Amino acid sequence: MQKQEIKEAIDVCDDLVIKLEDVLNDLKSAKNWAMADFIFGDGMIGFFKRSKMEKAQSKLHLIENLSLRLQKELSDINVELEDFGDLYSMRDFMLDIVFDNPFTDWRIRKEINQVYDSTYEYLENIEMLRDSLTKEYNKL
Repeated sequence: MQKQEIKEAIDVCDDLVIKLEDVLNDLKSAKNWAMADFIFGDGMIGFFKRSKMEKAQSKLHLIENLSLRLQKELSDINVELEDFGDLYSMRDFMLDIVFDNPFTDWRIRKEINQVYDSTYEYLENIEMLRDSLTKEYNKL
């Protein structure tokens, strides 16, 4: 039974890694668009930036659900998932739409970078967890 529970946790980790890498690609693109928006301040560039942010935001909610599923799987084998902070939201998104100016663009860019960094750190931790679970699985 323990081996099956570990396998299920590994499978969720695998899903999370794939989804996190996908979100990181969207966030990287949003970062690039945010820099262009800050430099050029063009409305069309802002539109593309917000589009990438929305795409990443929706995927981050899927990751939140997968993380909850992973926590459940880990509780079955008495392993706790460390809380890696608030990686699921870009709170100032609406400010960018209402107040489209260089100061807001800079703030949004900073927020995208923070979410990117948190997501990347979470990915690294999930990969380490998956490796640890895989070693444990192979011992059984």
